[in-house]
Parts: sequence; C-alpha cells; structure tokens
Amino acid sequence: MAMDTKRIEEIAVNLLCQRINLTRYLSPFIPVNDKEPAWDGSIYIYKSARIANDNLNGRLPVQVKGHYSEDLSADEISFSVEINQLKNYRSDGGLLYFVVYFHLNNDETDYEKRIYYVELPPLKLMHILSGCKPDQKETSIRLKTLPASNDRFASIALNCLENCRKQRSFSDLPLPTVDELAKQGVLEGLQTFVSGFGIESRGISGIVNGDRYLYAKVKGNPAPQPVEGPLLDMIITQDLDRDISVDGTVYYRKYKVIHTEGKSTIQIGGSLTITFPTGNPGFQLKYKASDKLRVLEKDLPFIIAVVEKKSLTIGDNILDLSSDDFDMSNFDLQKAKEDAIEAHRWVLMLDAQGCTDDLDLSNMTARDWKELDRLTCAVIDHQPISGLKPDLMPITRLSIGNLQFLLSFEHIGDDEFTYMVSNALDCDSPVFAQGRTEDEKLPVPVGVIYRKEDFVSVSNIQFERLLPSFQEFEVTSYIYDVANDVLLRMIAAYDEADGMRKEKLYETSLVFAQWLESMPDSIWDRRISILNRLQVLKRKRPLNEDERKVLLGIAATSNDRIEIIVGAYLLLDQMEQADYYLHQMPLGDRENFKKFPIFHFWKAEKEN
Repeated sequence: MAMDTKRIEEIAVNLLCQRINLTRYLSPFIPVNDKEPAWDGSIYIYKSARIANDNLNGRLPVQVKGHYSEDLSADEISFSVEINQLKNYRSDGGLLYFVVYFHLNNDETDYEKRIYYVELPPLKLMHILSGCKPDQKETSIRLKTLPASNDRFASIALNCLENCRKQRSFSDLPLPTVDELAKQGVLEGLQTFVSGFGIESRGISGIVNGDRYLYAKVKGNPAPQPVEGPLLDMIITQDLDRDISVDGTVYYRKYKVIHTEGKSTIQIGGSLTITFPTGNPGFQLKYKASDKLRVLEKDLPFIIAVVEKKSLTIGDNILDLSSDDFDMSNFDLQKAKEDAIEAHRWVLMLDAQGCTDDLDLSNMTARDWKELDRLTCAVIDHQPISGLKPDLMPITRLSIGNLQFLLSFEHIGDDEFTYMVSNALDCDSPVFAQGRTEDEKLPVPVGVIYRKEDFVSVSNIQFERLLPSFQEFEVTSYIYDVANDVLLRMIAAYDEADGMRKEKLYETSLVFAQWLESMPDSIWDRRISILNRLQVLKRKRPLNEDERKVLLGIAATSNDRIEIIVGAYLLLDQMEQADYYLHQMPLGDRENFKKFPIFHFWKAEKEN
C-alpha cells in the first residue's frame, strides 16, 4: 500500500500514544503539527498510577519514526539515523527512541503494529558515536521489540529517564575508566541502578531486563560518576537445591537458573536446558549431549526417562511434555540406551584406575575411541589385549583424548603380541635404580617412576597407594633418599597443579613428609624431614609459633649445612638472612638449591 511519509509518521505517533495510554504510569505528549510535523515529543512519567502534576516524576524526550511493512515478525531491527541527530540527542541529555512498524489488517479497519525501542542516554550515544568515522553521515542503531507488559514498558521509560539524568552533566566530558579512578585512589565503590513499576521490576527480573550502566562512587563527590566502558549485560545465576525427578526417581539434587534479559533458563545436569520467556506462558526444552564423559554418564539415564515418561518434576512442579510442542521423534532412544551402558563402563574404568579427571569427548580421534574400548575391556573385564607391539616397555604411557595414563603391560605366556594391562603401580616387573657404582642396581618401589610432570598430568595416579608401596620396603637410608626425592617432585607438582589434583598432591605430600620425619636419626638428617613437612604445611597456611621456634632452632644450629639454614630462613620469611646464607654457598650448589621446591617461597616473597 502506497502511503506518503507524513501519513506514515502521523500513524506511527498515534499508535505509540495508544500504547502509552494503556500504561498506568505514563502519559504521552507527542504533538503533530500539520504544517511542519515535529515528531519529537515527551513521555510524562508519574511516581504512581495517579496522573497529576504534583505526582510527576519527570519528562522523558522521545523520537518516533514510522515504517509501513507487511512483515512484523522480527524481534529486533536496525534503523538508520543521521550522525548529527545523534550528536544533538547527546547534547540534549538523551532520549527514548521508537520505530513503529505497521500495516492494515485484513478488513482494513485497523492497523497491525509492532513497536521497537532503544534507550539512548548520553553514555550509549557516546558509545555509538565513538565507533563512527569523522566523515560518516549516518549509522545504524539496533532496536528491540517493546515488551507486551505495560509495567515493563513503564519501567523501561523510568530507567531511561534516571540514566539520562545521571549522565546529562557528563555528556560532553571524557569519562574515566575504573582502573584510572582506582589508581588515583578516589574509587570507593561501583554501582548500577534499577527502577521500575509492578512486580516484574522487583528482584532478579528488574536487574536483568533493560540497559544497565556502571557508575563509580568517587571520594568527595556525592553524585555517581559514569565510567568508560560498554553497556552491562546483566546475567544472574542461581544454584537451587531442589530434587529433579522422573516418575518418582530422583536424578539430581540441584539445578542452575540463569536469568538474562527476556528469559530465564533452567540448566539440569550438563545436557538439558528449559527456557522460560519472561512474561509469556510456555517453555522450550533443549537437549544437547555434554562433551564431558562423567557428566554425560549421569545425564543419559535422566534424559532417557524424560523421553519415555514425557514429564519431569522440579521440586513439587510437574512439567508435562506430552504436548506436540515437545517433539522428540529425532531423539534416538535405542542408541541413547546403548550409549548410557557404554558411558557407564568407561566411567567405571576411570574410577578403577584412580582417575578423577573427566574425559573430553569433543576432540576424540578414531584411535582414541579404540584405545578407550581396549583399556575398558582390560580393566573392567580383565581381558588380555592382543595385536599390540611385541616390544612394549613394562610401564608405558597411553594417551586417550585429554587424559594421560601410565600403565603396566605384561606378556601372556609366550605370546609376545598379547598383554594384560593394568595400573602402573600393579607392575610385577622389578624396578631398579642406580646404586653407588655403575654396576649396582637397587630395587625400589614402582612409585619412583612418576616424575614431577607426571604428577601434574598423568590421570591414573593412585595417590593412596604411593606411600604403602614404599612402606613395604625395608627402611634404609637409600629408600629414604628415594622417597624424599618423590616427595620433592610432588611438592613441585603441587605448585603447578590445580583443582582436585592439587588437593591430592597436598594430602599425599603431607603423609609422605610425616612418615619420613618419623624415621630414626640414623637413617637420614631429620632437619631436612622437618623442613619438608613445614614447607608442605606453609603452602596451605601460615606456620604457627611452635613451628617457627623449631625453624629458628634449626637455623641457629645448622652451620654444618648452609642449605638447611637457607631453607629455614625461607620458611620464616626472613629473606635478608636467607639471601645472605644463599650467597655463602658455592655457585654450583647455589644454582642447584634454586631448583628445589622450597625456593618457591623466596621467589614469592621477592615478587610481592
């Protein structure tokens, strides 16, 4: 339908005014001048539903544009605006910008419409203009669909008004960053502001819906200071303790809710999400298999039950999924059941190997899948693995995806191509270390195979078996020396590890250190045992008064071994004394001492 520009703009203004008048807190003043239409106007915002001058909160400038279109389906649109107009809006203190899409209904008795909006307070205008070139005449702005809720509409207008007020006096000034204010020592805090009407403006919904700006509380300035930076995308995450069940069987004890603008999403496990649009009935269920094996192993029985029963219960709320809206015909139920059995076997294998890490399935190669099946058959079914190389070392490294395994490979009888495969600590082949001479080979616990790098990266180290494997040997100075070396590797690995592995290394290092300290003085220099136990503890907490007294005593009575004095002062945080004695050592010994994990404390202190 052909329609001139003037007519389009008049209809757009009228449609917007009708929408404004449906709210309880807003009143339009958008005049239409027949001779020279001035589409700029204002929305009057009131403190409550009483529309009266003495109840007026403020006047928000608006700009209204119209567009005749048969397509009203888009949730967002782009709209071209002149750069000079944006600069004028900024100088005037900002506004609320509307574009009204409309067309005639089927019987031509009224108009179908969709109203789009964008808040343009000074900071947002500055952000838009900063991305424009000096000679640029126009730019595009993005507008969102105006919410159906009248209270949400009124809240948008109120928040825009409040941000325009707070930003108006800063519209032509360069804004500081948070870092700049912090370096100046004037930053007392950061704030964002939320205002609104009705129940939808309260709590989480009020925070995540609408544009949010960051303001600094500056020392000596009562007014909030807007800071340089992009608009805040508000995301609020809640972890809720509620049972998730299907047909009476509980699969999870908690779930996550993620609130963003326009929707709230429930995340159950790692594979299922349920999205609830704000202010609209209904929900959308989406299943995407997790890439993490342990997560998937738990998720699969749950999603299978959901598909079979066509319902799930969150707390006391039952979600009925029997509607055609939840068509799961593309979900291969039989394959999911087969995958669930396989995933459970793989997790059992990881647990049996002492592997607490998770297997990332996203980048698995064909070889990885083959090795995973082989290792699972070997560990869970105790089956020999055939068709391997004939010359494998008794202890061999195996990579499967992101996981590293150290495994024992033992021939089956005379068959040099078939092996029984197990954890490296189950290796029956004796392990020897170099003695005092080239020909001397001394038997040692198999745990000596683990290097510092292994303690960081190998996934199937059964930490609880390490110390018992040493305790099986007769205690000699040599076994003590070997065990102390393993302890130092674990301590060094602790400084590089994270998560559950870091905790395992700490616990195992501490029991190793306590065991070594319990040895008689004739076996080893007990002062070193004390230093190693205390350096493990110091990685978790400050040393107490009694422990510091022990170190002071060691430092005062260890002139026979300068490296012990240096270590004691390092643990006491007395860097000047540690540095002094460190430089009394020969250069070679000094450089070797710096490789010990206790030197971590010298570096940490100097860097601070």
